[in-house]
Amino acid sequence: MIGVDTGGTYTDVCVIDKAGYLTIGKSPTTPQELEKGVMDALENAAQALQMTVRDLLGNAISFCQGTTIGTNALINRRGAKTGMITTKGFEDTIYIQRAIGRVDGLHPDEVRHQAVLKKPEPFIPRRLIKGVTERIDLFGKVIVPLDKEELRRLVEVLLREGVEAIAVAFLWSVANSKHEEEAAEIISEMAPEVFVNMSHKVGPLTREYGRFNSVMIDTYVGPTMKRWYKKLDERLKQEGFTREMLTAQVWGGVMPYYAMMPIGTINSGPVGGVLASRSIGKLLEKPNVITTDVGGTSFDVGIIHQGRYEEDNTPVVSHGIRILFPSVKVKSIGSGGGSIAWSDGNRLMVGPISAGSNPGLCFR
Repeated sequence: MIGVDTGGTYTDVCVIDKAGYLTIGKSPTTPQELEKGVMDALENAAQALQMTVRDLLGNAISFCQGTTIGTNALINRRGAKTGMITTKGFEDTIYIQRAIGRVDGLHPDEVRHQAVLKKPEPFIPRRLIKGVTERIDLFGKVIVPLDKEELRRLVEVLLREGVEAIAVAFLWSVANSKHEEEAAEIISEMAPEVFVNMSHKVGPLTREYGRFNSVMIDTYVGPTMKRWYKKLDERLKQEGFTREMLTAQVWGGVMPYYAMMPIGTINSGPVGGVLASRSIGKLLEKPNVITTDVGGTSFDVGIIHQGRYEEDNTPVVSHGIRILFPSVKVKSIGSGGGSIAWSDGNRLMVGPISAGSNPGLCFR
């Protein structure tokens, strides 16, 4: 069995043989070609086992990929240039933030410092959020049909802006997804190369703020994750792996790479560490465990209490943005071994921008 965790700085491989022995492989992550870092780490593990990578993959009964690449994309704001099509009149939903964005997810001690609190900045600029005429009520009845011609004009505007991905988020699509599906189909016909996603697929629950945030984040990291996993799957098959590549998901399970949700990969690497720590805790009869993952870009913490890890169905990610996606609870901050120190003109700051696996890299 092979497990991989691709972080912003290092890619780690764990190989478990039939006897239960562990072999570890490690290599710097290659940000511009993520699959190369995985293959380099596999080569490192294969050498330790005195095997070739082809033999290692050919004998493997499973291969699971976990990662913090999505997490790092959020921390460093290096995702795809994303636009959104929503119900006309609801263009400001992810900016209004139910009037709680400034304090959402903060500890009471942090809330006291009102003078320094700021609203989280959505990952889609306001100018790239377009409202189209359509309306479905809470019972799923179509009140106003989708204006397809208006939709096409709005999509053309977003394409001229150079968007790489478009999120479709309509009011009450959880009751009737017809308009979202029609809109997504039109967008894909107009721009097959653009990544398109729908809110009812990512967060099929009521409360449009959390649902809009969920599809925003899934679409923001989606192009990177989809391209990488497809290339990695192709490379694994070229090297002799004959089974289905699995991806670790933040809710604690796995999915085939072609069916996974990009939002589910966020923190999937640290979540794997939480699950493993719980198993080790049981063996050692230690029901209370604090897990830490010290990476080059982020520092991740999880807690196991009385043998159970914490879960959150509406987690807050990236400093105050609440989503509707079940997750094993992991707290991440943008402070790792490669975090860059910089000045805002008054104070010395550290992170969240990181040099990753490129030591000495500077950002201006």
